[in-house]
Amino acid sequence: DSPPERGPKVREDFKLFYPDGYKHVLSDPVLPMGDASAIVLFASIGRMRHGSENGNAITVAAPFLASWFALSPWLGAYCDSINDDRTRAAIIPLFSWAVAIPAGCALRGVVQGKMPSLPFWMIAMGATGLLLEGWRIAYYQIQYQIERDRKAQESEAAI
Repeated sequence: DSPPERGPKVREDFKLFYPDGYKHVLSDPVLPMGDASAIVLFASIGRMRHGSENGNAITVAAPFLASWFALSPWLGAYCDSINDDRTRAAIIPLFSWAVAIPAGCALRGVVQGKMPSLPFWMIAMGATGLLLEGWRIAYYQIQYQIERDRKAQESEAAI
């Protein structure tokens, strides 16, 4: 007898590469639009905190948006099982976040001609993580409520 497994269960369909990721981006544009809004909000807060006059929030966010939308669909941020439960809705995008946000920091450094300092990388990771996760969990809750209401209406109509 082996001891019981602990920790979150990973479904058998879990994988690290999702070749059909962009199909899901296009089929439900609300989720990627919310992700983009979270990244632009991060850039807006940074601009306000530092009193930057260079560009606007979209241009400041551009390297992060480019890396997010170039990498995250391939890394599963928009896979079918994202809405299966709240835990999966929170955990699945973390791999994409852990790859795409550092790539956005690096891309920002390339565009500006100098790499951002370590504190910037840490703040970018923390702030985008909170904003993206907060959005994703809220989105899951809204989707869950809509689905629950739809099922209740169907069940009432069947009676």
